[in-house]
This record gives sequence, C-alpha cells and structure tokens, in this order.
Amino acid sequence: MKNKIFLFSSIAFLTSYSNLKPVKAFDTESYWYGIGVGITETLCYASLSGYMNNYSAKTMLETYRSNFSKNANFNSASFENGVQIAFDTYTSCRLWSNYFYY
Repeated sequence: MKNKIFLFSSIAFLTSYSNLKPVKAFDTESYWYGIGVGITETLCYASLSGYMNNYSAKTMLETYRSNFSKNANFNSASFENGVQIAFDTYTSCRLWSNYFYY
C-alpha cells in the first residue's frame, strides 16, 4: 500500500512541475510521425532479431507507404520523419528503398 501511495504522490509531484502541453484532437502531423516511428522500429527489430527476413520487412514498409498514400489525410513528410528517427535508432537496419513518398 505504501508503494502505491509513494508512486502516486511521485507522479503527482513530478507532473506538477513539468510543462505539459495539451494535445490537439486532430493533430495529424504527430499521428503520422508516431505511425512512422512505430512501424519502422517494429520492422527493424523483427528483421534484426531474425523474426522475419530483411526483404519481407522492407516489402512491408513499402506496402504501408503505398497504402497510406491512398489516404487523403496522410502526411507523408511527418511519416518519413518518423521513419528516419527509427533508422537513426537502429543504425544497422536496412529497410529503406530507393524512393520516398514526399
């Protein structure tokens, strides 16, 4: 019980001093950035860990790009920024193709 109270009070104390910005309900830029990071890191990890081969992971990333580009709300620049962050995190990941959808 003491641990739960300590945890709650620590969270309440720390968040009261941080500058929290409210998130916009329809912030598509952040949404597509997060999608780019999440998908790419998942595919990089799966490829590097041997859960799937590199060709399959690369093909999946290209398929996501192709399918997302059909969405009218797709923000390709934000998505590719997220993809690049994942590539910077997993420097040995080789999923990029010869083209990007900017």
